[in-house]
Amino acid sequence: MRFARGLACLVLALGLAACAVSEAHQQRRREATARRIVDDAIAFNEAYRGTITAQVLLNVMRAADRQPRQYTSMSGFTQTGGSSGASITVGGVALDQIGESWGEGEFGFERSRPQAPDFSVAPFATQEFANLVLRPTDPLVFRYYWDSGWNPDLLLMLLVDRVRIMPADGGAARDLRNTPGTISEDCSGGRDEGGCAFVLAMRQLALELSRAERIAAPTPADGRCGAFAVYVAPGSEPAQQTRAAPPREADPSCPVEIVVGDQRYLMALRSLDDVIYYVGHLMRPDPHARGAGQGERAARLGVTAPGMPLWADERAPLFRIVEANDETERSYAATVTYAGRRYSAGAPNDRFCYVEGDLEACRTGAYGDMSGTVLELLVGMLAFNQSSEAVAPPQNSVLEIR
Repeated sequence: MRFARGLACLVLALGLAACAVSEAHQQRRREATARRIVDDAIAFNEAYRGTITAQVLLNVMRAADRQPRQYTSMSGFTQTGGSSGASITVGGVALDQIGESWGEGEFGFERSRPQAPDFSVAPFATQEFANLVLRPTDPLVFRYYWDSGWNPDLLLMLLVDRVRIMPADGGAARDLRNTPGTISEDCSGGRDEGGCAFVLAMRQLALELSRAERIAAPTPADGRCGAFAVYVAPGSEPAQQTRAAPPREADPSCPVEIVVGDQRYLMALRSLDDVIYYVGHLMRPDPHARGAGQGERAARLGVTAPGMPLWADERAPLFRIVEANDETERSYAATVTYAGRRYSAGAPNDRFCYVEGDLEACRTGAYGDMSGTVLELLVGMLAFNQSSEAVAPPQNSVLEIR
């Protein structure tokens, strides 16, 4: 009786231990599965980001060399979590008869491997190409980036193709076009014609905006285009009457209109392909400009450097491309193979610099590289154009300039 009772206790103890071991094993499997899901999701995110930014960089380099540009769509990654493999079995022959009966049975080996993720890459169809690449940028996209604090001169240089400046007193309007073929030496040295006339006007506009206060735009009359944004002098009577600037639906058929004091700026926006061509055109070497660093190409046009006020007149090249090495392959936003060589763009800016009253302390070369921001903007535009619904982009990593 005692023996039976002891045996029952032993069996119960072994059963409980087996349950505990099984539960611990299940917990380890769940943790391993969770880690694999996280790792896969991050890996797919990195793969998609690298593919899209590299496509943009590749087309910028093609544009710089007047080569045809090509755009492809990339579907999202899908993975079912299953596995695939092959199996061979051993059977039908007794172990002591293997030597005698070789060939009469089955020999087997089994191995499995995780299934690779599914995705597809294909050129845009005609209609998609027209809508995603050649169609002028939706004013709603301009509004998103403008309202989220991106550098105004960066947006004005990249996204605006031409502007009409109209004085409120009825004076003669100025029509300026942002032509990259007439921009050289960062529009310095008194250059005020062609594209440089546009650049200087937009830099002055950005400076005026930094000293102004935004107010609510008046409601346009039915069937009429209205102002996108209105700015007045701080403390003026209009500023005291209303400060809020509630969002208003943008009409894609209307120009982007910005009113600053007594000046009206009516802007026509570029398409995504035109922006990429514009950046590529500016990457063509300027024989009159200061030489870029060895193994790199820099745009002939600069925009306000990160962390610098507009009045400091501190600019960084709009875009910079360097020959790839181990460091750029790891840390730059995009790396591609072009004409048999590897190139990278989008240097990380992981250094913070602020010394009150001393701008010289933060004047460094690589710190002001704007290429990553330009790539982010172009990738965001492509994503917006592909999306069935307009989704606001994330806040920019560049410090807001006031």
